[in-house]
Amino acid sequence: MNKKMKYIVVAFMSAALMMTGCVPKAETDIQRDPNFGEAAADTLNITQLHNDTLEAFGDVNNNPYVYISEVSVDGDPEAKSIVLSAKCMEEATDEDVMQFASALVRRTGEAMVIQLPQYEAGNQQSFGSCWNEFSLKLDIVNEQDGASRLSMEVPAGESIELNPDIETYEEEWIELRDKMLETAVYDVNGNIVEDEA
Repeated sequence: MNKKMKYIVVAFMSAALMMTGCVPKAETDIQRDPNFGEAAADTLNITQLHNDTLEAFGDVNNNPYVYISEVSVDGDPEAKSIVLSAKCMEEATDEDVMQFASALVRRTGEAMVIQLPQYEAGNQQSFGSCWNEFSLKLDIVNEQDGASRLSMEVPAGESIELNPDIETYEEEWIELRDKMLETAVYDVNGNIVEDEA
């Protein structure tokens, strides 16, 4: 074995002996700080909640909620209370108002999960688990005269008397809209003037 090879072997043996000395003799118990990241997870920013809720509706001119003119998402994160309000056109039916109320509660719950991922988002059977800990106040009024169309207060953990299945309503509306657009008669400016049916 040449001199260079001897140095390499000695270096490897020295490194192996040093690493053997670093092996722990007992089990090492590594613990994280129990408060790590938990403070941020419990903080709800109401401005972000408002913006995320409205963003979830997408283009209001291309969904069933065209009759809604104003939406506000507010509340008190410390008191775990959410206040939702909206204005609707007087022509909106009671069913329209109920369907929008359902969508607003679902979309707000989904927006809360963005900031508070410990909660589960809603689905067609549930508005989401955030309403187990947050109370809800909801008011929808006519934009013309301010007359109440729907008002409810739901304490945290109690049943919300609305239908969380907003997907069925939205899909039916899109089908109806597409059918109407197929049979519509347009003027030279592209405005609908009458239906053929």
